[in-house]
Amino acid sequence: MLSFPVKLYLKIRYEAMIGKLENPENTQRGQLLYILQEIASTSFGKDHKLSPYDTYEEFNKKVPVRTYEEIAPYIERMLKGESNVLWHGLIHLFSKSSGTTNAASKYLPVSTESYTTCHHGGIEDMLALYVNAYPDTEIFDGKSIGITGTVETKNGITIGDISGIICHESPWWSEFLRVPNKETALLPDWNEKSSIIADTCSDEDVRVIAGVPTWISVILDKVKKNKKEKDFWPNLELIAHGGVSFEPYKNLFKFYFGDKKIHYWQNYNASEGFFATQDKPDSEDMVLLIANGVFYEFVPLSDFHNQDYTKIVPLSKVAIGKEYALIITTNSGLIRYSIGDTVKFTSLSPYRIVITGRTKFFLNAFGEEIVVENTTKALAYAQKETGSVVRHYTVAPIFMNKDSSGYHSWYIEFEEEPQSLETFVKNLDEELKNINSDYRAKRSGGTILSEPKITIIPTGTFEKWLKYKNKFSPQSKVPPLSKDTSICDELDKFIQTN
Repeated sequence: MLSFPVKLYLKIRYEAMIGKLENPENTQRGQLLYILQEIASTSFGKDHKLSPYDTYEEFNKKVPVRTYEEIAPYIERMLKGESNVLWHGLIHLFSKSSGTTNAASKYLPVSTESYTTCHHGGIEDMLALYVNAYPDTEIFDGKSIGITGTVETKNGITIGDISGIICHESPWWSEFLRVPNKETALLPDWNEKSSIIADTCSDEDVRVIAGVPTWISVILDKVKKNKKEKDFWPNLELIAHGGVSFEPYKNLFKFYFGDKKIHYWQNYNASEGFFATQDKPDSEDMVLLIANGVFYEFVPLSDFHNQDYTKIVPLSKVAIGKEYALIITTNSGLIRYSIGDTVKFTSLSPYRIVITGRTKFFLNAFGEEIVVENTTKALAYAQKETGSVVRHYTVAPIFMNKDSSGYHSWYIEFEEEPQSLETFVKNLDEELKNINSDYRAKRSGGTILSEPKITIIPTGTFEKWLKYKNKFSPQSKVPPLSKDTSICDELDKFIQTN
């Protein structure tokens, strides 16, 4: 019943979106002008002498790039109920994000405008692009499951995972399209929530699942157990995923669904905004959403690591294949904010990106310059070649000493272990050499960097460790790459004592 009007609305939205994508420079200039007009009279705007009519060059000179720690004093004032600080008016929604499992929480403002145009608008854009790709889709004839976090409201301020905020703020009519109900979806106890979802939704006509792959898998484990290995959700059509690269999890989802025809749709929906979404069925790169209240800038990654922001460029000046740290200015008042993600452009018309990792998630202990994009591709290749299935992983460098060369220490939790771990390691190592010339050079001869070493950890360890860290929620992620062995050391101690 709802399918026809929803598709009609999404068709109209798609046509409007395409018009913006075809004129990116003017669209982005308009976004910056709109944001400047809204923040010029705020405390932040006055502190930086901003004008509603500043050019990009003037904006660049007046406002430095900021990390969360540098913008936090403004946010703390907003959390106390002060108005007109980073954005006009009073902000009553804050997205809580740590980014990793080992960092202090960040509280990111979500204005009414940002929720409407960016977070919720990004979901609508994703659906518009999906319907354009699959016009005969039947996803609106059944139910959707969103793997969400929770929220807490105190003194008129609501704080929670962005997925929880989106659920909390969703309109009443969305209840007709989703399961479970909002009350269950926002339960704070993940174990209770996941069990209820599995129990109550196993026999629902589920057409869509949305969330982080690792947390979707927890639900799928429980539903599969409830259905006693039988086929479940026969009409499931779409898995909309984000948060981590899907590449290493393809085998895991094949483990659940076999050869069932399911469309996997990549999204870049961070706590700070919904920035990009897949727009083509045959490619996992994502089109950048340039008209939803975000002005984008980019710093070449090598310059970013040197804290040199002089080469920062707007969208119109980026190049294909170059790795950038992403800087955003949003209609929530995050002005020239370093989000911590790294991206690479695959197309300039329209602007399409892939996420390559985090600015602090990389391995360069030996000059190998490994990023998350490298490890996910190599891991996917090793799984394919050995028929194994990986659920979680993390990697750390082991430094060379007088008696031995250094190496990368991989801690992997398998759903299905490879018959030969030696073969798995060789495939992993060879693929890393193929896709990263710096790694290949450092591996040459094995005097600087020797073959990776893998520690297989028991099934369920990462989930138990997340609970121990009090980070067990649908927004939490295990850091895939570390600069030292602290996470691996923690895992070793945890395994020994649990």
